[in-house]
Amino acid sequence: MARRTRKPRQPTGDYEVGYCKPPIETRFPNQFSNRKGRPKGSKSLAELLEEILDSTIDVRDRNGRVSKVKVKKAIATKQVEAALKGDVRTFLAIAKLLDRTAHARDRDAVTPAEMSDAADEAIIDAFLARRLAPADGEEGS
Repeated sequence: MARRTRKPRQPTGDYEVGYCKPPIETRFPNQFSNRKGRPKGSKSLAELLEEILDSTIDVRDRNGRVSKVKVKKAIATKQVEAALKGDVRTFLAIAKLLDRTAHARDRDAVTPAEMSDAADEAIIDAFLARRLAPADGEEGS
């Protein structure tokens, strides 16, 4: 069964205010505009988070010593401690993150030229021999 589409309503006369033509000053009463938008100097949420995560904080270790540590490192340390204490969700989250970073490193790794096998070498040699050999109709001078 096909769905019927509604035709847009059209005004029935030639007038400024009336059916489908409300007065301009009251046309959209519940819509507020953000005319100026976000100020140019303000930072987005991602920029604010990045700034906070790159900052350093004072952390007291088990021996009572205070040291300055990046927030990222402090968060990672707390997560690992929670996983070691038996928090399964934290352990799974860390394992998933490690798996993703390992895959990213493997994808970005460039295989060295020494790892090409003999078949690849044979194909390259045959190609170069054909390209460098003189054509049948030409003779060297």
